[in-house]
Amino acid sequence: TLPALAALAGEPVSGTWTLRVSDVARRDTGRLNSWRIAAEHDMGAGAVERTSTPHRAIPDADQRGVEDRISIPADGTVQAARVAVSITHPFRGDLVVELVSPSAVTALLHNRQGAGADDLKVTFDETTAPALARLRGQPAGGDWTLRVRDVARQDVGRLDEWTLSLDTS
Repeated sequence: TLPALAALAGEPVSGTWTLRVSDVARRDTGRLNSWRIAAEHDMGAGAVERTSTPHRAIPDADQRGVEDRISIPADGTVQAARVAVSITHPFRGDLVVELVSPSAVTALLHNRQGAGADDLKVTFDETTAPALARLRGQPAGGDWTLRVRDVARQDVGRLDEWTLSLDTS
């Protein structure tokens, strides 16, 4: 709806985005409290996306954690992978989240970051989880596993939903 934003169509969505705010009037001041950006990504013909909504409890202080699988019927090899997670937990700094490919290659997505902040609702790509680059060249087809572990005591959470998006060749 804004011509200035329409000019960004076709640009890569990964990377660092910067918002610049200027106060060009005198007499008052303001503060930018937060901002976010949402971009639509055309996944193209060689892409597949699947979502699982397990709503499974994450055991407290249990190294095994909880696992959920998404089966990808696609042939070909992975060119890029993205994983969106929705995890309810009162202390996301307790969580370790990993993606395991059908060929047993593991990509660490989240390793106890966020301290005492609630919940983990984020999309990981190679920018936010560089270990996803390890999946390039891996077979796309088969069972992909998301593993979530709570490695500290005192509170529990739940794996609500996750989405696996693969660009394949």
